[in-house]
Amino acid sequence: MMGIRHSTDSVRVRMVLTAMEDTSGDLTGAVPLGLADARIHHPTRPGSPKRPPKRWVKVCVLERHGRNGNVGRGFVKGFGLERGALASSVGHDSHNLCVLGASDEDMALAVNRVIELGGGFVAVCDGQVAAELPLPIAGLMSGGSAEMVRPGVATLRHAVRAMGCPLAGPLLQLSFLPLPVITHLKITDRGLVDVDRFELIDR
Repeated sequence: MMGIRHSTDSVRVRMVLTAMEDTSGDLTGAVPLGLADARIHHPTRPGSPKRPPKRWVKVCVLERHGRNGNVGRGFVKGFGLERGALASSVGHDSHNLCVLGASDEDMALAVNRVIELGGGFVAVCDGQVAAELPLPIAGLMSGGSAEMVRPGVATLRHAVRAMGCPLAGPLLQLSFLPLPVITHLKITDRGLVDVDRFELIDR
């Protein structure tokens, strides 16, 4: 995820890599790792840029328990999505609704489809639902057996890979992005969290 500091011709960002990135650009790892500073050297305006730099995608966390309607916003690097969006009602530990994507429209469609399902994972590409896995029990569990759920997980992974994501476990990666108790930078419905200092980053 990334926190943005605005200036007239560039913005400074803090990012967490969703996987370790070697010099060849290959991505490995299972949970979000690594913290880095970066600067976008192009004009922009406060708020969410319409077109993030290549290999960055937008990420949002929406409070889904009827408490306050908060929406946390940021960027994430490492998913590699070239198009589409992935949404989930599994987001440790608060399990709010998390979505990331390269398209605002696909992100909105993915979120709304998760809501229609009563929870789960949804992958959307070019305005169409590419794959979904309903999790109607608190948005966290399926009523089916592992044998029934496994094909749905495989279909989701295949759909996300087709959108450009090289990660072996994109569903796991997404579910750990909002967990604000493991290093270093995470995102919650209240915004970006500096886990090392255990405090919210100024918006």
